[in-house]
Amino acid sequence: MSNFLTFGSLLLYQLTFVNQRISIFTNEFLIKLACRILTALYCRIFWNFVVRPIEDIIDEATTVTTVRRTIRRWLHQRRRETQYVQLAGGFVVAGVTAMLSWPEISSRHWLAPASLYSSIILSLAAVIFASQQAMLIDRIIQTDDRSTAVQRDDQYFCFKADYWRKQRSSDTENPWAIRWSVLLAWQAPIMCLTYSLLLLFIGMTTHVVAPVARDTSWNADGKTMVFYLTFCAMFTISFLSVGPILHHSVEA
Repeated sequence: MSNFLTFGSLLLYQLTFVNQRISIFTNEFLIKLACRILTALYCRIFWNFVVRPIEDIIDEATTVTTVRRTIRRWLHQRRRETQYVQLAGGFVVAGVTAMLSWPEISSRHWLAPASLYSSIILSLAAVIFASQQAMLIDRIIQTDDRSTAVQRDDQYFCFKADYWRKQRSSDTENPWAIRWSVLLAWQAPIMCLTYSLLLLFIGMTTHVVAPVARDTSWNADGKTMVFYLTFCAMFTISFLSVGPILHHSVEA
């Protein structure tokens, strides 16, 4: 009887362990898939400047002290990124607000003002997220490793507010892994700014193209549309040709 109870307890433990592993794998897979979808517009920036540095840190990680040191070095780069996002987000908010003051904006297609208002919201979100991250990063960078309180904050940051999840699968394997849910949260400022710029482009394009779609006569609106689309095409060609060259130099 005791052997049967022992076997049942062991089987229940194994089933619970397998269920937990499946749940963790499923959650990680779904979050990683969400990362790929949400960052599709700036996938090269995301993988080269967010994921790849973390993977390099994981490869070099041997002890907790090494991880903390390499994370702090990488945080200085993140701090500069938050400054860029704050500056760019402020410019976008100012520019879109000026566009909404145009007298003819209210008579355009509804998609134009809707996109511009949404662009302002996402730009403000990018600035707020970047400010929050900047304050958190400054707190961690300015701390002293010899302090007990600092070590507690460091541990919380590494496992809760950073990219790391401890794995106990094998002593021979690297015990560190990317925590995709937290990684998705940390790249939120650049994501909001990217989609804000996309909505700004949609709003401007609708503002220029919609009048020509309603009135096909060759007038000032048609000439404006041709001029606008020409420069959009030039920018797209330049972006698609120059961007891969720059990223190739980083990946090399």
